[in-house]
Amino acid sequence: MPPTRRALMGAPLGVAALSVPATAAGSFPPGFSWGFAASSAQTEGDAGSRGRSIWDDFAERPGAIRDGSAPAEGTGFAQRFAEDLGLAAGRGGANAFRFSIAWPRVQPEGVGAPNPTGLAFYDRLLDAMLARGLEPWPTLYHWDLPSALQARGGWPERDTAHRFADYAAFVGRRFGDRLRRALVLNEAEVHAMEGHGQASHAPGLASRGAFFAAAHHLNLGQGLAVRALRAEAPRTALGSAMSLRPVQPARPG
Repeated sequence: MPPTRRALMGAPLGVAALSVPATAAGSFPPGFSWGFAASSAQTEGDAGSRGRSIWDDFAERPGAIRDGSAPAEGTGFAQRFAEDLGLAAGRGGANAFRFSIAWPRVQPEGVGAPNPTGLAFYDRLLDAMLARGLEPWPTLYHWDLPSALQARGGWPERDTAHRFADYAAFVGRRFGDRLRRALVLNEAEVHAMEGHGQASHAPGLASRGAFFAAAHHLNLGQGLAVRALRAEAPRTALGSAMSLRPVQPARPG
């Protein structure tokens, strides 16, 4: 990709990928998914057709993003997704593509009726994946909370979990017929700690209380969203992406 296509949160490319030769992929069982992954705040750009997110706000803080990248630019995925998907399915040899749906693109204020322009974008994106033989693996929340909900307290407030369930219902109703699988949250523990306890990610809070409240409400929101998705898209298998690390005791025994 051209060097101007930068990404947020430390990813060196707009599409993080594991590309495996066909001979290597053939050693895995039938149905094994090889794919590429992207997240909305890192890649989409096209900020004019969505509401602001906490990553837009965080990126405006001096020094918050090392190279000055911003979600308004991303890597241009919203305009160039056909090219990217073609590379993934062609030279990349992938059969799956993980991406995230931007809550602020579907609901710019985090509440109320969905944004027709945002829904239409994801319609085109899903259809383009399927046309290229790429199974869509969407994530409903990859840390880009609408700024309007952050102004109302964000994840430390219980109401955000219920608003997330409303958004999940929109997603399931509109896109569920094309989704065999979907991820509800991406690495909720990272978002809670680094965004609310350590201020190294959006929304940039450094509060023990905010960390614990956000962690609790992210889990609550996940449960409510799963219930909403199962009602609207009962055939879609659901899960969440976890960030797991080995832990060893400081002293044996």
